[in-house]
Amino acid sequence: MFDEYEPLHSRASEVIRKYKVGEVFVPMSVQAEWQSRVVREHKQLVMQTVIILDRKRKEENEFITLSEFNTAVDNAANGIRIKKGIEPRKLDRARFTLQKEIRDFYKNSSGVVVDKKLIADIKEYMMKLSYSFYERGTAVISFLVQHGYSHPDIPDEIEKKVKIFISQQRIDMETQDAMILSDLIRYVAADGEVYDFVVGDKDFYKKGQKYVDSYDGVKGRINFILLGAPLK
Repeated sequence: MFDEYEPLHSRASEVIRKYKVGEVFVPMSVQAEWQSRVVREHKQLVMQTVIILDRKRKEENEFITLSEFNTAVDNAANGIRIKKGIEPRKLDRARFTLQKEIRDFYKNSSGVVVDKKLIADIKEYMMKLSYSFYERGTAVISFLVQHGYSHPDIPDEIEKKVKIFISQQRIDMETQDAMILSDLIRYVAADGEVYDFVVGDKDFYKKGQKYVDSYDGVKGRINFILLGAPLK
């Protein structure tokens, strides 16, 4: 789930290489987290650019040059950059990708960049953009889900027990991370397997292990492997 732009991509490949495809299990909560995280900066950039284009359309005219569009994207990125939780590297990639896609949209059938485009057409095109890195990641997840480990159904009593545990612990983690942790405990409590959970987040690594160790019957059956840490 780390594409080639991610700093931990090579490290993840090194760790994952020892597993067979049939041994890999991807919880639904992990899939949802990946989907929201990987295009977060792109979605924000598109929406902020649309706001700037709407303002320009209202104040000036219906058309915009490629240079003016690129400036709008730069301004939108600068506005997003100060927000908490935004990764500068991902935002820069989003900016580069969006500007490249729209540059191609400005080309006519002969490959020549035209002078102007309707703002309404650019907005419609932006909202329909799909990104190759996202599609590749989705394809990998789909493959692992189809050919990886198939977890048995989780009994109702375990669902209830884990739910009570999570509520009592008042877990000090972000909402999505808490959901992933809850899923891990549910899955492990429902079968006899030992799990390695490969994670690139140091905070999840530290806190997750603490909560798992405090759940009766699960301790010792989830091994958190932190990417970037020395391999044993």
